[in-house]
Amino acid sequence: MPAPPRQSSPALHRAPLFALVFLSGAASLVYEVLWLKELGLLFGSTAYAASTTLAVFFLGLAVGGAVFGRWSPRLRSPLRTYAWIELGITASAAVYFVLLEIYFQLYGPLYDALSDSPAAFNAARIALAMLALLPPAALMGGTIPVLGQHLVRRPDELGRIGSFLYAVNTLGAATGAFLAGFVLPLALGFDRAYLLAMAVNLAVAGLAWRLAGAAEAHDAAAPEPPADLRPRSGRPGRVPGRRPPVPAADTACPAWLLATVACLSGAFALGLEVLWTRMFAQVLQNSVYTFSIILVVFLA
Repeated sequence: MPAPPRQSSPALHRAPLFALVFLSGAASLVYEVLWLKELGLLFGSTAYAASTTLAVFFLGLAVGGAVFGRWSPRLRSPLRTYAWIELGITASAAVYFVLLEIYFQLYGPLYDALSDSPAAFNAARIALAMLALLPPAALMGGTIPVLGQHLVRRPDELGRIGSFLYAVNTLGAATGAFLAGFVLPLALGFDRAYLLAMAVNLAVAGLAWRLAGAAEAHDAAAPEPPADLRPRSGRPGRVPGRRPPVPAADTACPAWLLATVACLSGAFALGLEVLWTRMFAQVLQNSVYTFSIILVVFLA
């Protein structure tokens, strides 16, 4: 069942939330670039590492977006759920270190057992990479739908606020990709750069939780709605906090066709990104620099 209607005032905390989603996007791409670096050592190939990282990362985003997108309208407090998601990203990113060590321990036995079958060996390596990367990536995919559920109050706000939220998150992602490729590993090393990204997610979770508390306190102090806005017997009224249903799109194009076109567009774009990474790695002589540059270009 849908959660009871909420009376939160997103405008009160909108600017801080956009700052949080910027930081969250930056941390996410720091993880992605650093994951590529480690997978490059394990796969022994920039192309394999880039394709695996991108495939698992975007698969996680898709799964998280689909699951949390369907679930978010039922949330009583989307902002608190967003804080829990950021905390989950921190925890699952920490587990990555443990899984990476297990991967190193299993690599030798896997190679001995599957060296006669390159396809099976690659499948085993991809499965291990998915085990490590898919949980945090799926949680990252849930951040925008859940936060959007808190911010978007009316159907006419969806395009304006939703697109701006996505733009801020993407700008943060481009910033994180640049920092992870050219600044953080040189200044801090891999482990400290990774821990910094985890600290950012943890701080975002804490700040989102505090903002949720402030929003709830604001709602508790809000006056009762005027009588003309209250539901009347036999006539549905507009309840503050409850969103009116979004009208169906007036288009002759079926939804399945739009979804297919979007899927193919994403597949070609990411395939091109992997090819560019492979091509420019021959020029720049550094796969991490190449991957970071191409990520920044794609995201920007």
